[in-house]
Amino acid sequence: MKIRDYFYIWIVIFSISNYQMNIETRKQNLIQWISDINDDSLVKRLETIRSNGDEWAIEISDEEKKILQLTEMDIEEGNFIPHAQVMEELAGYLVKRGLKQPC
Repeated sequence: MKIRDYFYIWIVIFSISNYQMNIETRKQNLIQWISDINDDSLVKRLETIRSNGDEWAIEISDEEKKILQLTEMDIEEGNFIPHAQVMEELAGYLVKRGLKQPC
């Protein structure tokens, strides 16, 4: 499986979970998750996010940088599936299984 395949799987899972939870539920889940963190480096990263607001001053690993570069290359080369197509396929998948369609 290529990196972009994992990315597509993540998008589908993320899309389904976002449609199933409203913002208040998601915030409560984040609060619970943060309260359970015991990793000081992760807490520091979260503090950086909080203090920088909308700025992306977060340090990422070399592996994460490489994944982002590969993803950007895939996008530039047209090796991606547009969001609308993913949502259409997801809706078809859910309908076939008698599950709730995304909004």
